[in-house]
Amino acid sequence: MVLAQLPPELAVATEPGGPFTGGAEEGLPGFFYRVHRLLRRGGILLTACRQQHRENGELIDPCGRLIACARAAGFVYRQHILIVHATASGNRLHPTDDAPDVSTTPAWRHRPIHTDLLLFAPA
Repeated sequence: MVLAQLPPELAVATEPGGPFTGGAEEGLPGFFYRVHRLLRRGGILLTACRQQHRENGELIDPCGRLIACARAAGFVYRQHILIVHATASGNRLHPTDDAPDVSTTPAWRHRPIHTDLLLFAPA
């Protein structure tokens, strides 16, 4: 089993419309190729990532790019789990201390309070 928390800047390194896959030596695609070689006889890969806002307020969700890179490297996408950084009280969720910082979220956008955990298996 490999558990990797991918930094947001790696997961969203390309501009919108940019390539989703690349060679085995390149950044994020290269990561998936290397891990696939480690797990090709069995095992699972768990990747944790978070949404983030660009400075102009655009919400970037890296999950699509991660899934595309993993599939190109030979993984099968198996499961998507949300880790919610909040406690429930009544009918509201209250962000915990490990939730993304509210100062990075423009006032007119929602505050992401979860981490995506993606599970892959070698094909």
